[in-house]
Amino acid sequence: MDGRLAYGRPLVVRLASEKSLVEASNQLNPSCDGKKQSVAGSTSGLMNKSAKIAAIKNKLKSLEGEGVGVKRLRVKDNLTSSHEDVSSEKYHDTSVEGVRLCIHNVRLFQKSSGFGPGHVPEYTVTISSVGHRPVSEVHVSCGDFSSARIINPNVFRRLMPGDCLVKNGSIIDMAEAVSFTYTNFPPYKLIVSAAQCLGNI
Repeated sequence: MDGRLAYGRPLVVRLASEKSLVEASNQLNPSCDGKKQSVAGSTSGLMNKSAKIAAIKNKLKSLEGEGVGVKRLRVKDNLTSSHEDVSSEKYHDTSVEGVRLCIHNVRLFQKSSGFGPGHVPEYTVTISSVGHRPVSEVHVSCGDFSSARIINPNVFRRLMPGDCLVKNGSIIDMAEAVSFTYTNFPPYKLIVSAAQCLGNI
């Protein structure tokens, strides 16, 4: 029938022999094995990372059990923020003879307020108590603070280089604000360095 089936349908001729199929299969197997090895390697790497993370967590737990801790306090630019902390061990929140050191209850805000005599920039500083109890003995880290404009020493004065006292160390009530203006350029970096909370803790 000239290679044709009845009703005019073509015969399906088998082009690939059984031997050629086996050879093609052998050529594909190496790549599959390589992929399996790659997946196995990735899985092993993840298991190693998980083991390392678990070891670190166990180490941290053991340190916590031994009473080892880390405290973090923020220090910001006082020209753009309203709260400053100093990372100093003696100023961490600690109960000392019924008085609590609590610099986080004191806000210091400094802003430009124009120009003084001789066109020297002026800056207004506001220090306030924002906690639920009054504070006292508020100290400010102030560098070599000085001002061409006279400041009332009962409001703010420098005790020594790097240490200034607010309101003579007396009580600043809740929601009270102590403010003063100084003249200097550039502005000083003023940071609340110590404060004591009064009342029940």
